[in-house]
Amino acid sequence: MHMDDHIEFTASPIKFLGLILIGAGMAAAGFWLMTSEEDLFARSMGGLCMLFGVLCFFGLAKQMTMGGSTVVFSREGLEDKRWGVGLIPWNEIESVRVLTIQSTRMLELRLRNPQMYLEQLPWHLKLSSGLNKTFGFSNFNLVFTGMNPGLDTALAYVENHHPDILLD
Repeated sequence: MHMDDHIEFTASPIKFLGLILIGAGMAAAGFWLMTSEEDLFARSMGGLCMLFGVLCFFGLAKQMTMGGSTVVFSREGLEDKRWGVGLIPWNEIESVRVLTIQSTRMLELRLRNPQMYLEQLPWHLKLSSGLNKTFGFSNFNLVFTGMNPGLDTALAYVENHHPDILLD
């Protein structure tokens, strides 16, 4: 099977609209819990749900309006524009594997020198990256939810161009 040397993954407006609506729904449900319940625990959970929903809503809305490609795989390396660290050359990637967390599939990247890229991440991504590491995952995971093409195309690219870094 022939595969291009350059693939761009872009936000799918229809998929992202669905995800944005879910974020808005979570925020609304959290607000309802916060304002209608007497129990402090329920109100606290409502506040967390509302915060998470609002962050999802605005994060996804920002990503959807970025325009252009979100993730690019090329002969030189890969770039996830959400990370803001620029191009990561293929020779900097030690391994790639498919990781599934609560039915969400993603590509887990193990980098040879992760610190070099961690230092460039925005604060909120440094925080989530640290949490990933705490739970035993890599600092860098590529999520393709809401993008076209999806993870299967990314995986096929790695299989075709860089099989030596692909783990089962």
